[in-house]
Amino acid sequence: MIPLPQLLLLLQSPGLNASFLTRITSVQAYIARGQSYPFSSNDMSPGLMLFWLNELGLFTLCFAKMADSDCSSVCSAEFKSRRMGVVHKEEYKRENIRKAKVKGLQRINYQGRNVPAMQQGDDCKCKKQCFNKISEAERIGVFNKVYSFNKKNEQDLYLQSLIEIQDIKRKRPRNEDPKERSSNFTYNVSVFNRRVAVCKKAYVSLHGITENRVRRLCNLILKGEAPIDKRGKHPCPRRMSAETCQLVREHIESFPLKEACCSSHVHKYLDARLDVRQMHGLFQEKYPSANVSYKCYLKFFKENFSLAFGKPKTDICCVEKQPSQKLKSLHLSDKAKQVAAAELMVHRRSRNFYTAMKNVKKKCSNSDDIIGLTLDYVQDMPLSDIPIQEMFYYRHLQVFNFCVHNLKTGKSVFYSYHAGEGIKDPDTGCSFLLDYISNHVPERVKELYLFSDNYSSQNGNHTVVRFLAALTASKRFHKIVHYFPL
Repeated sequence: MIPLPQLLLLLQSPGLNASFLTRITSVQAYIARGQSYPFSSNDMSPGLMLFWLNELGLFTLCFAKMADSDCSSVCSAEFKSRRMGVVHKEEYKRENIRKAKVKGLQRINYQGRNVPAMQQGDDCKCKKQCFNKISEAERIGVFNKVYSFNKKNEQDLYLQSLIEIQDIKRKRPRNEDPKERSSNFTYNVSVFNRRVAVCKKAYVSLHGITENRVRRLCNLILKGEAPIDKRGKHPCPRRMSAETCQLVREHIESFPLKEACCSSHVHKYLDARLDVRQMHGLFQEKYPSANVSYKCYLKFFKENFSLAFGKPKTDICCVEKQPSQKLKSLHLSDKAKQVAAAELMVHRRSRNFYTAMKNVKKKCSNSDDIIGLTLDYVQDMPLSDIPIQEMFYYRHLQVFNFCVHNLKTGKSVFYSYHAGEGIKDPDTGCSFLLDYISNHVPERVKELYLFSDNYSSQNGNHTVVRFLAALTASKRFHKIVHYFPL
C-alpha cells in the first residue's frame, strides 16, 4: 500500500513503530473502499493520523473518498468541559497556531487568512547540480526531518548545525568602495547521517524554509549565539514601572478602610461613595506626571487588592463581633477595651433574653396551662399636631400607649390614655396587667412568663414584684417568671 521509499522514511522517523505503520496501512485500505476508519481509544489520535496522511500525500484523497460519509469522528475530538482551576493551555488558539507553524501544517492565522502547508521549493538549477545529488525519497526525508521537531528552537539548532562558517580566502574588489565580508558560509543537508554540501538556494528549498530565517541563523553564528525563540516574550510597552506601581499602591492604601465581621473572617471595604473612577481621578491630580490610564489602574486594583465599596449585605451579628474584634486589637487603649468589654457583655445578656423568649414561645404552643406575655410602653405621641413652631412648646398633653403581647396567640392589646388622665408609673402598668389577666387569660393557665424591656434594678420593679407575689398568694398562678434583658 505505502510506497517503499516512503516506508523507509517512516521507519526512520522518531516515535514510529510497526503497529503505527500497520494502522496507517489500514486507513489506506478503508480510503480505497470509500469507508471511514473506525477509531478506538487504543488507536492514535485523529489529528496525528491526518498529519501523516498529509505527509504521505493522502490527505486530499482521504476527504475526497469520505466526502459522502460521516467523518466527524476523524476530524473532531470529543468536547470535554473544563474543570474549575484547570487550564488547558494546549487548546488555546495561539498554541494551535504555534504548533502548526512548527510542524509546517496548514492553519488559519490571527488575521483569519488561510496559510497553506509548507512544501519543498523548486530545483536550484545551479552548476553544482544539488538536486541531482539526492534522490526523491531522500529529499522527502530531509524535509520531514526539519518538521519532526516539536519546538522552533530545536529546528533552529538543527538547521544551524548544517551551516559552516569559513574565512574568505581571496578578495576581488570590483569597485572602489567594495562591501567587505568578514566570512563566508557553506550549507549542507543531512541524508542518512551523512552531510551533503549544497548551495544556499537548494538549502532553502530542500528544508522548506525562507531566506530570512537562514540570514538570521548566519548572523547568530557570527555573534557566537544559539538561536532562541523570543516571540511573545518582549516586554509590554504600556507596562507600568516598579516606581509607578508603588505610587499606585500607596495611593490606594491611603484611603481609610472599614471592617465588617462576616461569618468567620473580617471583611474590609471602602466607603460606598467611592469608586475606582474617582480614585483614578484623585491619583491623576496628585501625580500629574505619572502616565497611568484608568484601565491600568483598575487592573492593578483588582489584582492586588480584595476590597469592595460599601458594607456587605451578608453582615451577620456585627454588634457582637465588633467588640470582640476590638478586644483583640493592639491599637486601642485600656479604657477603650473596657468599653468594648461592657458592650460585649450587654449584647450577650440581651441574646440570652431573646433566646429565653423563643423557648417560652415554644412551650406555650405545646401546653395549654402556660402563657407568655411581653410588656412595654410604646413611643409617646403628642395629643395635637401643631405645625406652628411658637405653639409647639405649649403642648402639655401626651398620649401614652401600654402594649401587652401574647406569645401564645400572637395578638396584642393596647391601653391608651393621655397625661390628663394619668402618668407613667408602676401602679398604672400593674393595673393594665391585672385587667389583661382578668379578661384575656383563661383560668386553666397556671404558669406565667413575663418579658419587659427595662432594667431589673429600677425602683419601679419593686411594685411589679409585690404585684406578682400577690397573684401567687391568691393562687391565681402557681409559677411566675419575670425576664429582664439587663
